[in-house]
Order: sequence, then C-alpha cells, then structure tokens
Amino acid sequence: MPEEGINQVTFPAEVAHIWAWFTRLDAARQPAFAGLSPITYEAMAAFFTLQGIKPQPWEVDAIKALDRVAVDSRQIEKATQDVNRRGNNRH
Repeated sequence: MPEEGINQVTFPAEVAHIWAWFTRLDAARQPAFAGLSPITYEAMAAFFTLQGIKPQPWEVDAIKALDRVAVDSRQIEKATQDVNRRGNNRH
C-alpha cells in the first residue's frame, strides 16, 4: 500500500524492468553520513554481473536518472525535517 498522498505508479511493460532493477539497487545502497550515497557504476556492474544481465546504455542512464531523483528528494526531505525540528525547538 503506498503512503498517504503518494500515487501508485504503473510502469509500461517496456520499462518496468528498469524500476525493478532500481529498487533492488536502492535497497542495497551503501549508507552515507550526509544522506544517501548515489548508486555507483561499480554497484550496478556487480549487480548486473551477478544477475547475468547485459543492460543497454539507455537502461543504465535511466537508473542513474531515477537515482538522482531519489537522492535529491531525500535531501529535500531531510532538510525539511531539519527546518521543522528547529522551528519546533523555538516554542
């Protein structure tokens, strides 16, 4: 069930595999001190090698684009939480 306010997305069959790859890579992402570290090309290469997958360049580009959105959105979410926390401490 998606979080409240989040619309569930159905991907066209032609790109659904990219989302599946991204979610698996995202789940295995290494933690970073200042938020999320981007999914590296090395992590993707290891994943694809272990899975026996030979992605097309545009598929790798699509994963990197999804990753940029994920990293940026989590940075914005963290900044918003920090601002809210600071605001709540003033009362």
